[in-house]
Amino acid sequence: MRDGDTHRVRLGVIEAGAFLFLRLHLFFERRQFFIGEADGQRVFFLSHECVVTLVVRVVKCYVDRPLRTLREYQKRTFLAARDEVAQGKKDILIVSPTGSGKSTMGSAICASALQRGKRIAWFGHRRELEKQAVETLAHFGVQAGNRGFYVAAPAQVMSYQAAAKRGEVPDADIAVLDECHHLAEEGDWKRVFDGYEGKIRIGLTATPERNDGQALVGFDTMIVAATYSELLATGDILPCEVLAPKRSLSAKQITASPVDAYLAKTPGTQALCFAPHVKAASDYAQQFRDRGVPAAVVEATTPTHIRDHTIQLYLQRKIKVICNVAVLTEGTDLPLTETIIMARNCGSAGLFIQITGRGGRPSPGKRHYTLIDLCGVTHVHGSPTEDRLYSLEGVGIRLARAMPANVGATCKVCQSELDESGRCPTCGSDNSAQMPKVVGSVDDLKPWQKALQTKTTDERAVMLGKWWTAGRLKGHKDGAGMYRYKGTFRHFPPADVRAEANRLASVAVALVRWAEAMQGAGEFQ
Repeated sequence: MRDGDTHRVRLGVIEAGAFLFLRLHLFFERRQFFIGEADGQRVFFLSHECVVTLVVRVVKCYVDRPLRTLREYQKRTFLAARDEVAQGKKDILIVSPTGSGKSTMGSAICASALQRGKRIAWFGHRRELEKQAVETLAHFGVQAGNRGFYVAAPAQVMSYQAAAKRGEVPDADIAVLDECHHLAEEGDWKRVFDGYEGKIRIGLTATPERNDGQALVGFDTMIVAATYSELLATGDILPCEVLAPKRSLSAKQITASPVDAYLAKTPGTQALCFAPHVKAASDYAQQFRDRGVPAAVVEATTPTHIRDHTIQLYLQRKIKVICNVAVLTEGTDLPLTETIIMARNCGSAGLFIQITGRGGRPSPGKRHYTLIDLCGVTHVHGSPTEDRLYSLEGVGIRLARAMPANVGATCKVCQSELDESGRCPTCGSDNSAQMPKVVGSVDDLKPWQKALQTKTTDERAVMLGKWWTAGRLKGHKDGAGMYRYKGTFRHFPPADVRAEANRLASVAVALVRWAEAMQGAGEFQ
């Protein structure tokens, strides 16, 4: 095409936004153009020089976009993932706190791969996560297929459940596995993961641990995108004010009722209340309504349209409190949330982080959020915004300042660890659906401070060893010390603490017995 030739571009509804951008761009570039009529259609005439300039600018903008739209730590993660792939790593785990933009980082990686002709498969386990992935990919110029739309697109977003139901996974060079901590579970998750053996698999999560507290398996390398302290310094997440009792409580106790705590400490704020089971969530919501606070319940069986309507009313501030069990965790983006009411215990650090992270997202006029910890869970897992250490071996998540032991709800009969249903897998006892007993008042909720629960494993072993020593010298069994430990730390001591405590107690008892024998023989006279 010779210079000076013109191109005719039809203006439709879809092109309207592009036309406005083009007109402004050409105006500032001082290019000549005009609008006219041709065949009854509005047409836009511009020179060949203008077309070349525009195409070059647009292509350059598109190529640079994945890096240009990322925050500093997101860009660092993007480059680190690229380097890992260049070194031959195929199973990459990206860990970043809740609200830090894991979907953005994953989308940047996908956009870069698509430019090189790769195919992408993105998996999430909830409808909200699928929608979030599609929207974030679109921000990077990627039109992803989802739920029957754009089935031929090189990027496909679907649920683990849908892939398992079809019996096959889409052909892809890169699989992005959102909320990949669920991959520890057998079934749909594992089948999808195994379906991309030999391909590049990228896991995204804020909580890289299994339900039993152990590290995830199946990944070659881990990239920690950012720490809580880094995100707090940049304002990407907000600080948390924690109100908690002086000690951790049992699974059947709370310091005060959620409605009393809410009205006394954070009245009028947008709040999410997490209950131990559905019955408690329903009762708490009714208590809020009886006290004049608009509240609703969202649970796993709540129909989708009712859940969406409830969330819309919450975003419009027509509902102040939403009570749930563990539904509004992963994939829930509610920046208006100013208060998290923890009216349940959390056996794992992962669940605690997922729940409390709902309040950390910035919002206009919001300077911090409040965690009302009615069970003293922070004495076990620390503050929601404390830095943590992550590992692909052993314990998955640890506090950076300490090494807390694995904590789990235990059966009241045989002390085996319970699952989320509350039924013991060992003896079958039903530990569920019992309303927590109020054992205090809102006056017991004080600003949380690091206490005994900050002790390291060795320090805990020393404490247990002292209790066992005192008990053994009196002829008591070790069970008394075990329950004293549980009363202090809200869980029974793990194996490593018991082993070290037993060693210390055995030595101490032997020394005391020897001293007594020597004294009896007159050696110390």
